[in-house]
Amino acid sequence: MNRKKLSSVDNALWALEAGKAAMAFAELKDLAETGEADAFHMLACLYDAGQGTKRNRKAAMRWYLRA
Repeated sequence: MNRKKLSSVDNALWALEAGKAAMAFAELKDLAETGEADAFHMLACLYDAGQGTKRNRKAAMRWYLRA
């Protein structure tokens, strides 16, 4: 599959699976802040687990509720 044809959320998932959690977090945060609903839940999970960022349960809950 050609990764260039994947959505940005899919690219963030690829980065996460490749062990690049900080890169995935940054991509998802940018997407979520611009209103990309598909990124909300994944961003919440990263905040909740502290993957690619410092663990922040309050931020996780905000994004879970938006999702």
